[in-house]
Amino acid sequence: MPETIDGLPLHPLIVHLPIVFGPILGLLSLGLLNPRWRPVLIRPLAILGVITAVAAILAAESGEWLASHLVDGPPAGLPDHQEAAELFRNLSIVFALLLIGMAMFYERLKGGLQTAAAVVLALIGLASLGAVIKAGHEGAKLAWGDEIQRSGK
Repeated sequence: MPETIDGLPLHPLIVHLPIVFGPILGLLSLGLLNPRWRPVLIRPLAILGVITAVAAILAAESGEWLASHLVDGPPAGLPDHQEAAELFRNLSIVFALLLIGMAMFYERLKGGLQTAAAVVLALIGLASLGAVIKAGHEGAKLAWGDEIQRSGK
C-alpha cells in the first residue's frame, strides 16, 4: 500500500471514507429493527459494512505509518485517537461479518431469531457509530487543536 499520494500522507485522504460510511451504516442499521425494512436493507448494509471495514483497516494502517513518520514525534493525544480508531476498526470488522452472515441466512431465520439478530446488529451499529465519532473527534483535535476560533468568544 502506498504511504503517500503525490507527497501527501495517505491517512488524511483515506480516513474520510470510514468517517462518512461509519455513521451512515450505524444509523441505517436501526432500520433493521423494522421487520418490513429488513429484507430491503440487509444486503445493502452488508455491502456497506464490508466497504466500511476495509476503509477502517486502511485508515488504521495508514495512521500507524503516519504516526511513525512524524518529524516531531507523536503528539500527546495520539494514544486516545489510536485507541478509538482501533475499537472502530475492530467493531467494523465484526459488524461486517455479522451483516454478511445475516444477509446470507436471512431467509432461514424465523420470527424471534430474526428479531434477535436485528437487535444485536442495531446495537453493534450504535457502538460502531459511537466509536467512529470518538475516533474522528480525537483525530480532529490532533489535526486542528485549538487553531479554530470558536464562535461566541
